[in-house]
This record gives sequence, structure tokens and C-alpha cells, in this order.
Amino acid sequence: MKTIVRTLGVLYRGGLRDERVLQFFRFGSVGVVNTSVDLGFYFALTRLLPFGEFVVLAKGVSYFIATVVSFFLNRFWTFKKSSSVRWHEVGRFYASVAFAILVNTAAMYFFTSMVGLHDGIAALLATGTTMLWNFFSMKFWVYSEEKKEETTYVPGRSIERRRFPRAAGRVNA
Repeated sequence: MKTIVRTLGVLYRGGLRDERVLQFFRFGSVGVVNTSVDLGFYFALTRLLPFGEFVVLAKGVSYFIATVVSFFLNRFWTFKKSSSVRWHEVGRFYASVAFAILVNTAAMYFFTSMVGLHDGIAALLATGTTMLWNFFSMKFWVYSEEKKEETTYVPGRSIERRRFPRAAGRVNA
């Protein structure tokens, strides 16, 4: 693990200062944190609390907690959103997570059944495929800059409508 961290530090100092690359590394780091939160809560629920007989329920609860952590870490740290959380972001986030399950299982099917890879290798490739899906859906759909339509009325002329990106941190009424 120390080697991986050291290598990433060297890569960063060596010129990987492009914000998109840094976002992807932060996104991957959030994924590691989410996995730790998911497994930590799962083991806490099943080993320390009375969920031992309800492992599926415990896994659902731990996964949900990890997605909440993921939403906030990605929103505020990975993609640097400073405005207040909007319900449509939450909806898009969970729609993206739901679709990611389909991407993951479809990729697993493709790599095992159609390409004929070993299931361990296929699982790694399916996870990588899903990570790419998640990153791009979060970047360009869930946390994307919204466009605001501005209406201008000039007496004697028709109404003009133009779209402007919303200013960071600005809340619409």
C-alpha cells in the first residue's frame, strides 16, 4: 500500500496537475473510502450489533451509508461544489448508482460469457468499466454546471432567452 501511495505522490509531483486527472484520482480515493465505510459498517452491524441473522439487510444498510458518504465526498471534494445540495442532484446520483449496477453486471457478463475471461479478471475489468461510468456520469450529469435561462424584455422587441451557466455558490429562488 505504501508503494501505491508513494507512486501516486511521485506522479502528482511529476506533472499530473491537470484538474481532470486530479478529479479522477480523488474519485478513486473516494471509492476506496466508500468501500471501507461499506465493509466497516457491514462488519459492525453483523458482528457487533444484532444484525447477525440479517446479513442481506445489513449489507443493504452498509451500502446505503457508503453511498451517502460517496455523494458528499464527491460533491464537495472531488468535484468541488460549494453550493447547497439540490434534490435533483440526489436523484441523479442515485439514478447513476442504479444504472452502474446494470453496467457492472453487463460488463461482467460480457467479459466472462462473450470474451471468455476468468471470473476474477472479468470482475476487475467490470469494476474498472463501472468506475469509468461512475466518474463520467458524476462529472457531466450529477454534478454538472446547470444552465440558467435568462429572459430579457426590451420594449418594442420580442423576448430574448439566453442560457448562462449558474454562478458557483449561487442559489436560485
